[in-house]
This record gives sequence, structure tokens and C-alpha cells, in this order.
Amino acid sequence: MKRHTIFSAILITLIFMGCNKDKLPQLIYAGLGSGEYTAYTKVDPPHQIMFEYPSSAENYEIDADGDGTSDLKFVFIGSGSSTHTSFSMNVESMEDVEVCTGSESTWAAMLLNNAIIDDNKNWTNKTLIMHNYNYTYESAVVLTGDWTSEGTYFIGFRIKDGKDYRYGWVKITTENGASWVFSSYAIISNI
Repeated sequence: MKRHTIFSAILITLIFMGCNKDKLPQLIYAGLGSGEYTAYTKVDPPHQIMFEYPSSAENYEIDADGDGTSDLKFVFIGSGSSTHTSFSMNVESMEDVEVCTGSESTWAAMLLNNAIIDDNKNWTNKTLIMHNYNYTYESAVVLTGDWTSEGTYFIGFRIKDGKDYRYGWVKITTENGASWVFSSYAIISNI
């Protein structure tokens, strides 16, 4: 009986020590826009970047944590002629921000809805390729990057917050890599 009482006391102590409401959750699900610790932002109207012939360049910046400083910058550059067309979309992370890498260490991961974004992913604070398209007359199209499929996907990011990270996502719809629509984003909130 004495062992059972000691074991119960230790178990109760561990449970209460593990229930620290001040500690931020260390994961988020791509596309999840609600929850006790989730700050969700709908981009209204959605921001669209499109390739415009013969050339275009546009940036879109997101301040995911609302501190007045951009956390992510999406950079689109494209050019075209009768014999050559190329365009690319890259993502740059700002100070204390990392982006989830994809199948190559220089590519941004294209995450599906409900993908878990946590420490088990690979992370970097370097500029990552989302999509590169290159076509030369009488040659095959060359696509580079994980974002080569049309549809709606997510990019995962995390921001250093003391000893922990605040994980987040950006929802992006792409069409042939020439059109990019940013419609929402979310981050684990410390509020």
C-alpha cells in the first residue's frame, strides 16, 4: 500500500508539472485556423502574384507574428520572349525565422492540408526555391522545386521565441507556377 501511495504522489506531481499553460504548443497543423493558441489571419482580398509577359517582378511580405516587422518575403521574378521563358518564386526568411525545407535542402517544402509542422521537419533561414520554370524554344521545359503541382498547399515556418519556437503556415494556391494566391496564414500565439 505504501508503494502505491508513493507512486500515486509522484504521478500526480508529474502531471501537474507537465500542465504548464505558459509553455507554447510546439506544433501546428497546416490549414488549422483556430485553437486556443492559434492566431489566424485571412488575407482579404487574397493577394495574387502573376507572371505578366514579357517580364514581371513582385514581392509579398508577411508579418505573421504582428510585431510590425516582416517575417517572410515571397519573391517572384519572370521574363519571356519568343524563344525563352523563365520565372521563379522564392521565399526568404527574416531574422529569427526559419522555413521548412523540402526534398532538397535549397527547396521550400510544399505541405498538404493538416500536415504537422514541428521540430521534426528540416529548417533553414536561407532563401529557398519554391518553383523555377525554364523553357527554351525546341527544348523541354525544366521545372525545379517542390512546388510544381497546381493546387492549394502550405509553407511551414517557425519564429524563435525565447527558448521555444512559434510554428506557423501560409496558405498558397498556385497555377502552373505563373500565378500565386496568398489567402491566409496562422501562427502559434503567445497571447
